[in-house]
Amino acid sequence: MNNKGQADAGVNKMLFIGILFIIGVVFFVVIAGIVSDQTTLIPRSETNLGYNVTVSITLADIPVNEITSFLDNSSGAVLVEGTNYTLDRVTGIISNQTGNVIATNGTGGELGYNVNYTSEPAGFIETGTNRTIVVIIPVLFLVALIIFVFAAQAKGGKNK
Repeated sequence: MNNKGQADAGVNKMLFIGILFIIGVVFFVVIAGIVSDQTTLIPRSETNLGYNVTVSITLADIPVNEITSFLDNSSGAVLVEGTNYTLDRVTGIISNQTGNVIATNGTGGELGYNVNYTSEPAGFIETGTNRTIVVIIPVLFLVALIIFVFAAQAKGGKNK
């Protein structure tokens, strides 16, 4: 029996397991970051926007999830969706409602408006089953990694 050879094999196995664990943790961090990016709405802000000749404003980052505030700079009025404007969430176009404060405050492009809103990043995962499964994937990966390391450790101790 070669004790030195068995000791070297045990050290090599432990080193291999340690390296695999470190690589697995790096992968976990990357996967968790990607999942977080695809499930988080991004807050946006645009200032001094003006209505164009079609009496609409197009927001830069689409699709728009929700407008959190829409302020008329000239009057300080906070505009309300459904009363003062309508929003097409897919195209990011804010359209004027006929007969409201926006329509009577001048011609297109003269007034400044500040809009705060949230938009969905490319590849955004809506709430539901897909999001639940995607959020669980990094956790399952981490559990599998831990089980693998403990299983390899247990087998490493049984060298004869």
